[in-house]
Amino acid sequence: RGDRPVYHPAHLGNADGRHEVRLIPWMGSADLRATLDANAMAIFPAGNTTYNAGTLLDVIPW
Repeated sequence: RGDRPVYHPAHLGNADGRHEVRLIPWMGSADLRATLDANAMAIFPAGNTTYNAGTLLDVIPW
């Protein structure tokens, strides 16, 4: 991920009354199909951090 944030196409839904984000397979910024399948963008801040299930993330829904 490096020194820039990553906006990754995702699907935002509900599970057990909580918001849940599932990442959509994505081949990079030219992958428009992933954007069509998405209803949100998951935002990963700059830096090389490992994220585990249950980690809170910022999300932009549409």
